[in-house]
Amino acid sequence: MVLVKKFLLSCVVLSILHSFCFSQSTYQVNFSEEELQFQKKGNYDYIQLKKGEVEEEIGKPVLPFRIFNLLIPENKVVDTVLCETENEKLLGNYFICPGFRKEKTDGMPVEDLPVFDSSVYFSDEVYPQEPYKIINSGYLGGSHILSLVLYPLKYFPKSQNLFLNKSLNLTIILKEAPSRRVYPKIGLEEKNRLAAAFLGDLLYNPEELPQYPRTSEYKTEASEQPVYLIITSGELRNSFFPLIEWKTQKGLRAKIVTTDSIMNSYSGKDTQEKIRNFLIQSYPDGLLWILLGGDGDIVPFRYAYHANTSSSIPIADQQICELYYADLDGDWDKDGDGVFGEPTDDSPDLYPELFVGRAPVKTPEEADIFVQKIINYEKSPGLGDYSFLKKGIWISSDQMRDWETVGQHTLVSQGIDQSFYQDLQSLVESPSGSAENPTDPSGSKCIDILNQGWGIIGVFAHGKVNGFVASSNLINQWPKTYVLSDSGVEDGNGHLNNLNNRNNLGILYSISCNQTALDVETEPALGTPPCIGKNFLISKDKGAVAFLGYSRWGWVSTSYKLASEFMKNLFKPEYGYHVGVAEAFSKTTYSIYRDLNYGHNLLGDPEMQIWTDTPCSLEVIYPDDLSSDSIFVVQVKVKGSPLPDAKVAVSHKDTLFFIGVTDPEGKTSIPLFNLTTNELNLTVNKHNFLPFEARIRLNSRSDVKDSKENLNLHFSLGLNYPNPFNPLTTIPFTVNGSQFMVHSPIHTTLAIYNILGQKVRILVNEEKLPGNYQVAWDGKDQKGIPVSSGIYFYQLRAGDYQETKKMSLVR
Repeated sequence: MVLVKKFLLSCVVLSILHSFCFSQSTYQVNFSEEELQFQKKGNYDYIQLKKGEVEEEIGKPVLPFRIFNLLIPENKVVDTVLCETENEKLLGNYFICPGFRKEKTDGMPVEDLPVFDSSVYFSDEVYPQEPYKIINSGYLGGSHILSLVLYPLKYFPKSQNLFLNKSLNLTIILKEAPSRRVYPKIGLEEKNRLAAAFLGDLLYNPEELPQYPRTSEYKTEASEQPVYLIITSGELRNSFFPLIEWKTQKGLRAKIVTTDSIMNSYSGKDTQEKIRNFLIQSYPDGLLWILLGGDGDIVPFRYAYHANTSSSIPIADQQICELYYADLDGDWDKDGDGVFGEPTDDSPDLYPELFVGRAPVKTPEEADIFVQKIINYEKSPGLGDYSFLKKGIWISSDQMRDWETVGQHTLVSQGIDQSFYQDLQSLVESPSGSAENPTDPSGSKCIDILNQGWGIIGVFAHGKVNGFVASSNLINQWPKTYVLSDSGVEDGNGHLNNLNNRNNLGILYSISCNQTALDVETEPALGTPPCIGKNFLISKDKGAVAFLGYSRWGWVSTSYKLASEFMKNLFKPEYGYHVGVAEAFSKTTYSIYRDLNYGHNLLGDPEMQIWTDTPCSLEVIYPDDLSSDSIFVVQVKVKGSPLPDAKVAVSHKDTLFFIGVTDPEGKTSIPLFNLTTNELNLTVNKHNFLPFEARIRLNSRSDVKDSKENLNLHFSLGLNYPNPFNPLTTIPFTVNGSQFMVHSPIHTTLAIYNILGQKVRILVNEEKLPGNYQVAWDGKDQKGIPVSSGIYFYQLRAGDYQETKKMSLVR
């Protein structure tokens, strides 16, 4: 590479700054010629950037770019961007390819002819005019993110000169502005963990995360408010209640809220806005997962449009946008014109606070099927046949099959864990995606192969609301064969009524158009019902447990990129293997594709974790004889060895009494105080382990009084004093050896526990001779750190004797 010319160019002139309300940060981004990939397409030059994207605006030069995400203070907005570039002219002349009309994944033909924008190609003004472009600003996990596009090249079309921006020195000038962030009051551990993990991957400057403190303090006490919420109608409430019970058993505070109760209690110009205002109010107390329990008649759709407009837009050209319910910071109709989601006329925030999925159901029968599929998948996938879980199948046809010679299915499959078996041949169009009258596969063959059961199904094909193309003549020409959602006989097409994968239900990800157009019955312009995404989920004992697809269109050239990111996210341990997290973060990564962000939705449970290994059973050890107002220890093992970090929960119906995790010895202590029932569920779960479930019936204190009466003659635990206390309290207790050998020492422990059953401090742990004792607690934990105000328990153990009492610390 020969350096011909270097110069510095100031791209923006800085206005006068007032230091008391402005701040600035400077960043340097470097590009090298080695990162560029040059291709000839006929007479045109086509340039790509490794780990980058290409901008394909119709008629304008197709140039590569890279998305650049910055963390900025939450109470600041961008005032000005300064950019100095160090350039190098690349040798030769370049006739950069113009942007063609992009092709949707609906199979409609697109004129494959170049269109030149004469105002660009017949001019020698630099293109693009600036080496950067701001594409979005918003909040994720309480952090303020600024997203920009950076261009490594600048082009002079008329003279066909091309320059490499070797170095971009960005100075971001920020000014004070009110924060739009919705503040969480509860520092929910999983919410913070997921946000921190994603921001670490997304941001250019993740090291600055600790430098921008939150302006509100987090409360760390437990909340009675739900973490998992189902919004549905009164008619469907009972159908969804088993799912609420199961989520509660797993250790999630779960609740059902009806649309009628929201309508009667919250303000807003329509039902959608009232629901969103309800979510905004609920989010600060720890809400994380939302299941919209019904189709648009039950939980109405919010339609969004991806461009600014002054005209009314047909519903068929707007996306069903579940992001509206997930993003709680943005103003989706700022200009008040009734068209939601316009990039600058409105102020939508593309970064989600919540993870949202939808149950595409209308009747109690459909809801029953949907709920039972999820419970079966999480409790006992395949009803004991686990062979399908680590298998992936790919359906790929037309341009998607031939993309970059290996096909989009091959590119996306690389994100899946290598331990999975993947079939990249059986349902891939043969001999090629552009072949005349291809030999394979037919739609009916797709159904036959899907009947084998697969944990992951990927569809990279042209499609319509009631199906997708398995193979076609040339590029999506007739004759073609489909997989269809309607019933049918053996006609070469595949029909879902012939699907019989026998509870071996996985997740299906599609880039085809209109696959989740749940409004097809009210919008005839969308095509012919029934919606294939819905039918995959409401078909009893078959189909899929989750379906991810577009409510309107996908793009041949870009939709597979979101699919690739989804698969990578799905297998990242730090993202928890949750389907809803993988979907949300895949779209956030590609926020520049706003229409795809709006229109690709999850039909399914967002909290559901996929199985990434063959399930194992848990061995759980706990006392047979349990009484209320006590603390008991659970130990979890797998193949005889202690299992740390297993989640242990005690619940009754939709009430959660305790949630904890096991320590390195596989143990956790569970307090049984202030219970409203003596019948409890004990549930232990951990990813890739079959949940352990047990029913516990507690003895009342009177039931065990006689058996302990003799012990109580020789041991006693007194009331602490003072109570409540701050900062010190004294705990009296008696150890008497007359039951054993006179004057024989007895191993005695006195420990402090918090309301969650976690051991806070050990005050006594030694052999004690018979006698009266007292010990003081200074309100600090084992490390000497003061604990917060609240209820605490102190427990005495000596020989077979055990007694627990309660005290209050008030700071």
